[in-house]
Amino acid sequence: MEDSSSKHIPENLDDPPNSRLFVVTSRCITEDELRDSFSRFGGIQGVWLVKDKQTKEPKGVSYVKFAKSSQACLAMEEMHGKVLLEGTKPIKVFIAQSRSSTRHRDVEDEELTRIFVMIPKTFTEEDLKNTFRVITN
Repeated sequence: MEDSSSKHIPENLDDPPNSRLFVVTSRCITEDELRDSFSRFGGIQGVWLVKDKQTKEPKGVSYVKFAKSSQACLAMEEMHGKVLLEGTKPIKVFIAQSRSSTRHRDVEDEELTRIFVMIPKTFTEEDLKNTFRVITN
């Protein structure tokens, strides 16, 4: 991540766990616009725009770090699919992968893998189980 300002960067970006969001935006969205849009969900510890190393132009992806996991989860639920600036595409918001996790996990680690699924608020636990039920012959 490249910090576009000299603001303080938290020592441990994954503390508390799942408090950092990965946001896919338009390249024209600024750090201040992200901060303004997400600040209503709680204390923001940092906003970073990922920039091209050559041109220094934003790539259209960012990270937003919250003080609490619950704030990040609420922000993800509320902001995913929203349009931040008129004329831009809706943003995509996900919980950022832990910096300590590896991209390729061993099979033994599967039982420890946590996934986050965006579902309609009307889904019941039974709806979720039926959606992911493995059909066997």
